[in-house]
Amino acid sequence: MCLSSQRVQTILKVLLSNPTTKTVTRSSQQTYYCFEVYHHQRWWVATGWGHCLLPQDPPAWTDIHLEPTCSIHTFRLPPPTRIGKQQKHVTWVWTDPEWIRGQEGWQYTDWTWKFWSKTRTRRERWYRLAERKEYLVNL
Repeated sequence: MCLSSQRVQTILKVLLSNPTTKTVTRSSQQTYYCFEVYHHQRWWVATGWGHCLLPQDPPAWTDIHLEPTCSIHTFRLPPPTRIGKQQKHVTWVWTDPEWIRGQEGWQYTDWTWKFWSKTRTRRERWYRLAERKEYLVNL
């Protein structure tokens, strides 16, 4: 997807204005979502930055609410579903070809993940746009 297109810029501007999973409805049939995941790492003297985390650390990959989620390599859209007696089908399609690294880059914190510093832990935000499509199937 071309990030310079007017449509994409409009969607990105609205979606990225609030740091949560977002929804934008452009028409009754087009709904766009911005899925966000965070990648967490800890610094170890012997090995440097890595995925070896302490039990009190957030998982290596989380959503914005620090709930465990899949990595950007294994994250999948929700499966197609049928809703109600009218055979309403819901499908998902990625509108971005790949995950996009957040403009802020790595965000560094202290040993406890509470105070911003450049010492022991860090996280990186990734996001990707998807379209939710709904349609009715005649039986």
